[in-house]
Parts: sequence; C-alpha cells; structure tokens
Amino acid sequence: FVVYHACYSVTGMTIRSASGASGGGLTESGPDRSGHHFKTMQLSVLIPTYDRRETLGKALRALFLQQGLEQVAWEVIVIDDGSTDGTGALVAKLVTESPAPLIYLYQENSGPAAARNQGIRTARAPLVLMIGDDILAAPNLLAKHLAAHKRYPLLQDAVLGLVEWAPSLNVTPFMHWWVENRFRFGALQAGKVEPDFSFFYTCNISVKREFLLNHGLFDESFRAAAYEDTELAYRLDQAGLRIHFIPQATAYHDHPVTLQSASKRMENIGRWSLAFEAKTHFWSAPPAWIRLGSVPWMHPRIIRPLEAWAKRLQTKAVMGPLYAIVMMYHFWIGRRQASLGDLV
Repeated sequence: FVVYHACYSVTGMTIRSASGASGGGLTESGPDRSGHHFKTMQLSVLIPTYDRRETLGKALRALFLQQGLEQVAWEVIVIDDGSTDGTGALVAKLVTESPAPLIYLYQENSGPAAARNQGIRTARAPLVLMIGDDILAAPNLLAKHLAAHKRYPLLQDAVLGLVEWAPSLNVTPFMHWWVENRFRFGALQAGKVEPDFSFFYTCNISVKREFLLNHGLFDESFRAAAYEDTELAYRLDQAGLRIHFIPQATAYHDHPVTLQSASKRMENIGRWSLAFEAKTHFWSAPPAWIRLGSVPWMHPRIIRPLEAWAKRLQTKAVMGPLYAIVMMYHFWIGRRQASLGDLV
C-alpha cells in the first residue's frame, strides 16, 4: 500500500512521520532528543471508499475543521477499495491541508469489510472511529466521541453518534421515511429503543481497537456493504458489546437516496441476509417481516403498479406503508435470487 503523512504539530514543533503505516514517533509518548514530548495517538478515523473522489474530498475537509483537539493526537486513514477515479491523487493533494496524519491505503476491490480490516490493523490509536466516505463530520464530532469513551472506558464499550441528512441536500419525504425506518435514530433519541448490536452503524461509531482485534474483525467473505457490520456486531455482542448512543456526536449524510437507489440497496441486503443467517443462526425462526415475502400478494403484478405510484409520490408525500411494501418486495427479490454458495 501507499502511505501519505501530513505534518503534525506538537508543542510548537512540526513532526513528520518518516516510516510506513505501522511506524512513526507519534505512536509513542515521552521526550524526544530535544526534550519535547510526543503525544500518544488517541484516535484513528477510518474511511473506506470506492470511486467517490469528490464526496470523499468533502468528507476529509470536514474532518480537517475539527475543534477541541489541540491536546489530542489523531489520524485519518483512507482505505481505497480499488478506485479508478483518481482517489489516491486527491488524498495526496489534501495532505498539506490536514491537521493530522493522513494515511492512504490501497487494495484491490474486495469490499468494505476487507477495507475496514486494513484500516483497523494499520491504526495506531487504541480507539477507532468508523465513518463513511459520504459522511460530513460536525466540528466537534471527534471531541464528542473521545469524551464519551472517557465516560465509558471498558473495552466492550462502543459509542454510536447521530447521523442526519446534510443541510445542503433537498430532503424528500421518502428520505425522511428511509432514515427513520432504516436507522431508527428518532426512536433512539426518544428513548423508545435501546441500541443493541443491530445499531452497529459504521457510518458513525467508535470502538476500542483491541476489542475488535480480539474478536476476529470483519468477516471478509461479506464483499458488499450489507450485513458485514451486523455480522461483526453479533459476534461482539456475544463478547459483551455495549453501544452507547451519544446524539451530540453528530455527522451528516451527504448522499441523497431515492426510492430507486434504496430498492437496489434492499436487494443487496436481502441477498446478504442469507449469509448472515447461515453464519450466525440468529433467526431460529424467520421473523414476521421476512415471512411477509412469501405471502401471495407479494407478486410483481401487484407490487409494480404500487412501486410506480410510490416513485411519483416520493418527493411529495410520506407514504410509509407503501414505501415499506416496495422495500420488502426488493429485499425478497435479492433473497430469492441469491445463492448461498456464491456468497460464502
């Protein structure tokens, strides 16, 4: 892999890491030859990416504006999952703008699970924050995660932050419905649910690196962005994972979602649900929302007219039951078309 390092200012000095991803003075505390003290690396931010050069640039620049980290050593690790759009050149260009070491790792296209594992192994801090390449950090995001881990210092404690739509987006009624039903942040904020392992959202969650290393990291046989985080969270849950929801640790999703793009995502989720089920045996009996896919009315001749209606309405009105039917239909398309032998 290729590594780019930004300059890092420590007590008035400018230190440049001279070695690869596993080295560099920033990982150690204590005085250097001139008597100045290095800071111990406290936080590694991991961003897997694939062919989203412009979006990634916005995400990185949001991180460069972090506040309240004057006494904190942190780093950003970008893991490029085989991009062909000049992502590496962009990261190299942004090195001089970064207030923290900016590390770029490249791998052949293998999926987000493998990419995050690269980042976790490379990280030099005991705490890793995982975000997406379309996530814009609020100015205090990193400080809020660090403060929360001081309150929750146990190895199995993880911190989930809030994700909202980016203010620059034109948020449609469908997008409102999607984020609430897919991620349930509103229910978390209202105290209606407790964050179990199904809330292990890698768009804004921080975890102790040692806890991840102790329990096998992400399963790299999950080659798509579907159930790879849930499968890891299930294993971590068996080891005592506790997720603490901190809504003040806010980030913004800078990627609009349409009913069409969500339908494709649900097909992918349906496909990889088979692998999750096979590996974890979590569903001793399929839950009701999965059994719904086998009912007679879940037929293309019935669903497609409803889907056409939903597409016309997605920018005009919240039609929750209609959206839910269409999403379940596409989940089942993916699940029926999948072959477990091809997935695992």
